[in-house]
Amino acid sequence: MNRKRLGFILIGAGVALAFVVGALVYVQVSEANAVRAQLPTRRVVVATEDIPAGSQITASQIQLVAVPEQVVPVDAATTIDENVVGKYTPSQILRGQVIISSLIGDAATKGVPSYSLKPGEVLYAMETAIQGQPVALTAVNALHSGDRVDFVYSSMVLPPDVARSPDVQTLLRSPSAAQYLQTRILLQNVRIDRLGMYKSDGTFEENPKYMIFIVKPEQALVMKWLKDAAILYGSSIELMLRAPNDTENYDANLTINLGYMREKYGLPAPPQVAPPSTR
Repeated sequence: MNRKRLGFILIGAGVALAFVVGALVYVQVSEANAVRAQLPTRRVVVATEDIPAGSQITASQIQLVAVPEQVVPVDAATTIDENVVGKYTPSQILRGQVIISSLIGDAATKGVPSYSLKPGEVLYAMETAIQGQPVALTAVNALHSGDRVDFVYSSMVLPPDVARSPDVQTLLRSPSAAQYLQTRILLQNVRIDRLGMYKSDGTFEENPKYMIFIVKPEQALVMKWLKDAAILYGSSIELMLRAPNDTENYDANLTINLGYMREKYGLPAPPQVAPPSTR
């Protein structure tokens, strides 16, 4: 068999194989379309373009689309009327996204902080300066809306006999006070919803002096306790900034104290000072 004839045979085989593959794909697509056509559908309101956060929805931005029943979200809008058109959306709605009735509201709700909360969430605002000292990350302008942070807490943990001593303040100002210092991460991966403040006219003003969190009630209580403890007991709070995609939980039981620093880094023991009298 010469090369030319062999080439024609191979080309013919390739064409035949292509036809077979094409026929199989066509059959599979046809079957899939037939199955999909048999699925129950519901007409829902879908965004035809990106709708920015903090804006009112217009009729030109939405349309009714038939969607398979099993993928229709709870509380999806099903009519284009005054229940959707002219409504305010606190968050961005992307092109192709189904409009959820419970997530949009009257224009009068624009700028009302409580409207952006879901059941089980609370809004907690916290100044970035405690006793006049700004959190270091804000001092270097590293914090922005949407950032995720960890709360780092340092405090002096004193044995009962030392805490009751009238000379305790003298001891805490001495080099041996390092043996009582402990640092831990108390809150992890907390998102700063916004940096700034809400104004009376419904607008929002960026301001690095205030951190606004949308968190669970327990997290808000922990933040409140940390802030009060820093004021009452002279303890300190700092924030650690995370990468946007970093959701790892660190060892919540890790405590950095003098024993850890001596074992890990070979720090010398502090000068020995006689325990203060409890009389």
